[in-house]
Amino acid sequence: MATTGTTPFARPRPVIILLALAVILLGIVALLIFTPRAAGLTVDPLKPDLSVSSSQANKEHQLSAQAARGLTSMPWKFVQLSPDKGTLTVQFVAGDSSCVFPAGYHIVDTSKGLELFMLSTTKHESSCGSSLVTAVGEIKLNPSLGDKSLLHAPVAEGWSHGHFF
Repeated sequence: MATTGTTPFARPRPVIILLALAVILLGIVALLIFTPRAAGLTVDPLKPDLSVSSSQANKEHQLSAQAARGLTSMPWKFVQLSPDKGTLTVQFVAGDSSCVFPAGYHIVDTSKGLELFMLSTTKHESSCGSSLVTAVGEIKLNPSLGDKSLLHAPVAEGWSHGHFF
């Protein structure tokens, strides 16, 4: 007697194959979208933030390119620019008060504008607290900003996906 029908090892139908490929593709797209990456270079719109008091701004320490090497690039937010465009006030992530500490800033004068790095040192030998410290700093721009753009330097990956301000 001949049997008709399918065996347990029948070939999958094309619809099932297409559905499986679609699910895999959606998974890959979701992974690419939601994987934290270091933030890239962005232009600041130079809109003053009146909610941040600049009266207690610390004068930040400028670092040479050599001194800046190996430090952690942290997020910052524009607060204000002096009328002569020579002094910039920013709010920045200063660390966590136990493992990450502010070191200063570094400016790179590029053809696109002045690229500002707010830099911190990081200790990896101990566990870190979960507190977040922000600070307001005054930065001397030399050369002054003039007509150039103010650029946010890329931020270290561990600090690039949060909303700190």
